[in-house]
Amino acid sequence: MRRVTEARPRSRRRAALACPSFRLGQVAAPPHPDRGVISDTITRINEVFEAGVGADLLRLPAEQVRDRVRSYLDRGLADLVKYGSSGHQQMDHILFSERTQRMILEEAHRAGRTAQAHSTTPESLRMEVEAGADLLQHPDASGRHPIPDDLLDDIVRRQIPCACMVQTERYVAWNEAHGIPPMQWLHATKDVNDRRLIDAGARILLTTDAYLTRPELRFTAMAPLLQGDDLLTELGEGHFLWLEAVAERGMRPMDALLAATRNIAEAYGKADELGTVESGKRADLVILDADPLADPRNYRRIADVFKDGARIDRDALPESPWAEIRDAG
Repeated sequence: MRRVTEARPRSRRRAALACPSFRLGQVAAPPHPDRGVISDTITRINEVFEAGVGADLLRLPAEQVRDRVRSYLDRGLADLVKYGSSGHQQMDHILFSERTQRMILEEAHRAGRTAQAHSTTPESLRMEVEAGADLLQHPDASGRHPIPDDLLDDIVRRQIPCACMVQTERYVAWNEAHGIPPMQWLHATKDVNDRRLIDAGARILLTTDAYLTRPELRFTAMAPLLQGDDLLTELGEGHFLWLEAVAERGMRPMDALLAATRNIAEAYGKADELGTVESGKRADLVILDADPLADPRNYRRIADVFKDGARIDRDALPESPWAEIRDAG
């Protein structure tokens, strides 16, 4: 995180191409799994990334967790805070007590940061909500069991932003026929939750969970995670698929547009500079040549992109090697 912090002023000096970057501070995140990145790189990233708030926090008393989180935030290493309410690979494990989760959130708020948690079970989600999280990261991924009615009603009533990974009907059908455990039942439950949250009027945020991979990962043991129709986790493509997926589930077109723009900026406390077209905000614009409210596929019809008011030469941007392999079949 220190190196990211040091690099930001240099990227900002290249204003025409430098996108806004916000540093996500992961509190007690388990060492990141190897998603196609070589192991020594993963080790170096974890050492820098943890910065005193790694998985060893799980063994500490709540007061010491608070002290570690406070020290971490006082060093200015994170603009946003995320912690684990449940495990990432051991998804049915609760990581922190209710008391410790409240302390993490209190420290984030003391430092003026928004805070969210990784949750993968109904009870880890409930603990995050009751602790006072500002937004919910993939609350739809609640494991084998759907979100309880009373908890879903509370989330909707309080309009807590929900970063939901909504999949297209094509992917849901593929997963049902060909998916492997635990992804098969995880996505089936997630689809049930997505439909309920949308129908109930939850405040939804566009979310894809796209990540860094090597193209040849498709030939390894991780290949099943990269198979299927309409993969949401593919950088660049996932956003379009998400917008099509929420339309299939009955979300109103304007609500989908807000989920991709204003709702995200407000949820992360960045609405003063992002999310809507207003005087004084960043002139970051995507110009379409067709109405996306008439058909979500029109989000693909990009005519121009502007960054801080400057038109971007899209032909000069790098291509994704994974996309090239995918298109080659």
